[in-house]
Amino acid sequence: MIIHRANRSAGDSALHHGTQFGFIELGLAAALIAKIPADRIINFLPLADLRKWVANVRAKR
Repeated sequence: MIIHRANRSAGDSALHHGTQFGFIELGLAAALIAKIPADRIINFLPLADLRKWVANVRAKR
């Protein structure tokens, strides 16, 4: 899970084995409970918006 429009990423580097993908939903739920707006969480972006975000990140490299 990556929170965009922020300087932080949550949980994206914590996945070290395929069995840990099951915890993504738990992390997303925790973010929503913590009142992080869904529109700031990459996992909830519509595909077109995700592609724009990726293009923007790559352009800044």
